[in-house]
Amino acid sequence: MKQPTIAPFDHRSGATLEVDGARLYHERTGTRGAPVLLLLHGGFGTIDDFNGWLAACRVELDVVGLDSRGQGRSTLGPHPLTYARLQADVERLLDHLGIERCGLVGISDGGIVGYRLAAMAASRIDRLVTVSARWHRDQAERTRATFEATTGASQRAEQPETWDAYRALNAAPDFDRLAQALAAMWLDREATGHPGDAVSAIRCPLLVVHGDDDALLTRQAVVDVAGRVAGARLLNVPFAGHPVQKDQPLLFSTAMGRFLADSG
Repeated sequence: MKQPTIAPFDHRSGATLEVDGARLYHERTGTRGAPVLLLLHGGFGTIDDFNGWLAACRVELDVVGLDSRGQGRSTLGPHPLTYARLQADVERLLDHLGIERCGLVGISDGGIVGYRLAAMAASRIDRLVTVSARWHRDQAERTRATFEATTGASQRAEQPETWDAYRALNAAPDFDRLAQALAAMWLDREATGHPGDAVSAIRCPLLVVHGDDDALLTRQAVVDVAGRVAGARLLNVPFAGHPVQKDQPLLFSTAMGRFLADSG
C-alpha cells in the first residue's frame, strides 16, 4: 500500500484572513476529507517549523497551518498580544474554514493556545499534542529574567535565523515591536494568559512532549499536567531541548504517528 505524503508548507499557496486588525496567513495541505489537524508554531516561528515532520508523516491527514499573529506572513495588528487573542484567532480561522472538529499540534506558544482551546466546555479539539508548552503562569517565573531581556536586538544576535525568516516573509515588519509583544505575552499573569488549573477540564486524547534539556520548562511541569488529564500520554525525550522536533526528529515523528493513528 502506498504511504500517504503531505506536501510541505511553502508560504506561497495559502490565503489571508482579516481578524481584529491583523492579516492571518494560513495554508492547507494533505488530503481533503481526512481527519483535520491544525498546526500552531511557537514564538518567533512560522508554519515552516513543521515541514520536517510533514515530510516524515505517514498518517493521512488534512493539515492546516497558521502563521501566528505577527509572525511568518501574518501581521501583528494594533492590539496587545495574548494567548487569549491567539485562541480567538484560531476560533475565527476554524469558523472561516468550516471546520467543526480537529486535532491540534502546538509547539511552545502554540501548545499553550492548544491547552486553552481543549479546556473549553465546547471544545472543538478532538486530540491534542503539546510540545515544550507551559500550562501555568508560575512556570514562566523561573525564566522571567530571560523573557524580560528579550528584545529584537537580542533575538537577532542569538537566533539570527528567526530574524532572517521574519525579514523575508512578514508583510508589515516591526521586529522590535514583535519581540516586546511576545515577551509581554509570556509573562502575562492574567486570565488572558496561561490556562492554569483549567487544563483539568481537557477530555480529548493528549500527548505531552518535553525535551529533557529544555531550559524553559521543567520535567516536573509536564509530569504535573499529564497527571491532571485522564489518559494523557507523556513523552520525555532525552538529548533534546526546547525544539524537540528538531533535536530528535525520528523519535518525535514516530511518537506523533503512533498517537495520531491511535487517536484518530
